[in-house]
Amino acid sequence: MSELIANKFGELIGHVGSPSTTNEIKVNLEEYAYSKGLVGHFCIIPFVQDGKNHFSIGQIVSVQLRNPYLERHSVEKIIAVRGEASPLTKEHDVINVILGPSSTYSVDEDRITPSTMATVPSTGTPVYSLSQEIVNAISRSCGASIVYLGKMYNTNILLPMTFQHFGAKEEGGLGEGYHIGVFGKTGSGKSVLTRMIILSYARFPNMSILCLDPTGEYAKEIKQKEVMFIILRNNLNRSFQAYGVSVISLTSPNSLRRIL
Repeated sequence: MSELIANKFGELIGHVGSPSTTNEIKVNLEEYAYSKGLVGHFCIIPFVQDGKNHFSIGQIVSVQLRNPYLERHSVEKIIAVRGEASPLTKEHDVINVILGPSSTYSVDEDRITPSTMATVPSTGTPVYSLSQEIVNAISRSCGASIVYLGKMYNTNILLPMTFQHFGAKEEGGLGEGYHIGVFGKTGSGKSVLTRMIILSYARFPNMSILCLDPTGEYAKEIKQKEVMFIILRNNLNRSFQAYGVSVISLTSPNSLRRIL
């Protein structure tokens, strides 16, 4: 597994700086990365913890620019009046970013296992862009339960998520059910994500799905035989039926039982 991820990191963007904590890591950027749009960018930091190789994946949450030559009041006044003041401006700018670690993994010879960042990588530790190869290596153990729901923010890296049926663990299921909430403002993509979640669960032929659709958005798509209809019928070979409110009258608990 170590060989699988060796040299598979993305572009070098900087090095761990000071001060850093396990919650926020300061990264001193390479000069060629100064003009890159980095907020929201996913990065990976390889480091050693307890004698084992680890790597942590995090997201850049903020970018900070400093130019110590311009932080005196007299110079700031000149800049306010004249704008640029070569060679003090631009050439002496230093840009740092703050990286928020989100997940850490331990790398063994035969597997990658979830871990925790219990120490801070040393200053000078390289920080790389996250690559598709690393994501694939992490998700190998999940097998067929992996579904790609689009791409990571501001990248072309496919975003893997796991969806398992609610059946017995011995049959590859979760052994229990759980709730998923999709929240966001208008136009943020809630409906698209919901469609993808429904289709992800529809892959399991023994799992039935009851959709309560107050606005009729999904029922309309089924009735008009649009994309969701085509995937359910042709790709997943699922049978389904849409019922209008006027057809269903839940006059008693037994009514719901009959529908189910």
